[in-house]
Amino acid sequence: MRIRIKTTAFLFAGLLSVWAMAQQPGMTSDRVYIQASIAKNGFYEKSEPNGEYYSERQHITFAGCSMTVHMHAVSAEEPPYKRESYDADFVFDLNMIDPKIVVSPEDLNHNTLPGGREWVILRTFDLDDRIKIMHDGTLVSVTSGFPLQGESNHEANQKLADALSRVITACHQK
Repeated sequence: MRIRIKTTAFLFAGLLSVWAMAQQPGMTSDRVYIQASIAKNGFYEKSEPNGEYYSERQHITFAGCSMTVHMHAVSAEEPPYKRESYDADFVFDLNMIDPKIVVSPEDLNHNTLPGGREWVILRTFDLDDRIKIMHDGTLVSVTSGFPLQGESNHEANQKLADALSRVITACHQK
């Protein structure tokens, strides 16, 4: 009887602490929501009649106040339109990212997504190039903004933007 009470109390305390963490802004629940949203919507492709082709798939990981968007892309943009694939990691120090996330039908270069989907755009505070673009662990470029692919439902994209904003704000407060 004593073991059952201790086990129940321990289980209840564990569930209570998980619930409390999930209620805090920027904690596990927001990160899980962001990962699920990017897994669902982080893909698009476009093809043109002459053989031009572009496809991209993204997923996201977190490590403390660092966020990495892993991207796999396949493209055939110039004759003879041979498809080539490449991988890149976009590494964000969330302390350098502006928590004001923009939801837009166009990305920073006026590109649109098929089916009326929207972009969720992350930017650095001062527009300095602080988002690292890595390939095989080597820095290849930097940028000040990055668009994540959203869906055609504006409210769902705003919910993703709000979750990202809470995660970024939590990092700023640490």
